[in-house]
Amino acid sequence: MDSAASVRRFFDQINAGDLDGFIDLLGEDFIEHEQMRGLPPGRRGPASCSR
Repeated sequence: MDSAASVRRFFDQINAGDLDGFIDLLGEDFIEHEQMRGLPPGRRGPASCSR
């Protein structure tokens, strides 16, 4: 998948509310460098903001 297709898929999944699909796009070793207090570490952190 090229970069543009990856970005489209990323936003399509977020806009559709498909948080599990969004998490699947993140690598297993994903690190959130600007993590908000109280969020779980790793791939689940960003998705937990939307639940």
